[in-house]
Formats: sequence, structure tokens, C-alpha cells
Amino acid sequence: SIYWSSVVGVSDNMRSLYIGLESAIGGGIVGLASTLYVTRLYHQQAEVSTIISRIVCRGASIGCFILAFFGTTSSWALLGITSLYLYYFIFAWCNIEFLKLLDKMKDTYDGASLLPCMFLLKDMVSGLLSNTRDMVLMWLLAATGFYERDCNVACAAHGSEVSPNCVAKCHEESHASIGHATVVLVRVLYVLVTPGAYFYACYAIRRYAIESKQTPAML
Repeated sequence: SIYWSSVVGVSDNMRSLYIGLESAIGGGIVGLASTLYVTRLYHQQAEVSTIISRIVCRGASIGCFILAFFGTTSSWALLGITSLYLYYFIFAWCNIEFLKLLDKMKDTYDGASLLPCMFLLKDMVSGLLSNTRDMVLMWLLAATGFYERDCNVACAAHGSEVSPNCVAKCHEESHASIGHATVVLVRVLYVLVTPGAYFYACYAIRRYAIESKQTPAML
């Protein structure tokens, strides 16, 4: 959401609209299509790692290019951000490969008690990485001088004296105080860091696929 306020500079109402479109197109349509497509590739016994790596790399390249040169306009920003949502293909691949790994471990160790432990470990590691990412992001935003207070709490503290549009005004004041350093940080995160992370993920997927073919299963 900070991208729409800082880089594009849309109003609060339009920001909610674009965030909804971003979630519907990226998280909804792309997420569903990626799951169905990756599942079909596995049924066809295709080179899944190669195909999805190309898809994600192309999406990251297109998103990086659009956001770098046209990312200050709302329509181009929406297209660029939704192009980055092609990383959902990685999620689908990871889930299927994780289930394949569990099947191998179940056949090898002949015990069902190992499966809940693996799911628990996966959830713990995923949650730790996600919380670490959010913490680093909030720290970076704070380091650039950006701070958005909890407008609901701030307005509720005034009790009956609060005006009906207090929350809206509070958000407008917070977004109006976004400085140049915050804008640069957000653009760097979207144009360089995020695509770079996707490129590395594709590289790791290809290495994993190659090594899994060359190395016999040891489980």
C-alpha cells in the first residue's frame, strides 16, 4: 500500500481501489492460474522447474522495467506490480515438491508421526522468515522518516469530539508527510530488491532440480 501513496501519489479512496485490483488480479487470478498450470505440468511430466523459472523471470523482468520507467502512473504501476505476482508459480512448485519430499520420507521411515513434524517445521520457518521480512521493512521505512500512526486508535482517543472524517484526515496527513527518502526506498524495493529475489529463487529452483536428478534419493 505504501507504493501507491508514495510513488504514485493516489488518494486514500483510489489507493483502496488499486490495492483491491492488485489483490484480485495478482492474488486471485494469477494465484489460481499458477496452481492449475503447475499441477498440469506435473501430470504431463514436463520440465516444471525450467518452465516456471522462465515464467517468473520474465514476470520479474517485465515488472522491473515497467516500474522503473513508468511506475509513477497508476495504470502502469498496476500492470508492473501484478507482473511481479507471477512468483505464485514458485509457491505452487514449492508446495508440490514439499509433498513429494514427504512421500519419500514416509516410505523410507515408515512412520506417519514424521509428517506433522515436517508441516510444523515448515510453518515455523515460513512464519519466522515472513516476520523477519516485515520487521526489516518497517525498520527501513522508519529509518527514512516515514511513520503512519494507528488512526483508529488516535481518533477514538478523542471520544465524542472526533469528527466523522477523522480517520480519513489522519491518513491524509500521514501520507502527505512521505519524504523523498521513503519514495526512493520503496522504488528500490519494488524495482531492484523484489525482482532480484525472484531471479535468485529461480536460480535455486534450477539448482535443486538438477541436483535432485543427479543425486540418488538418500531418504
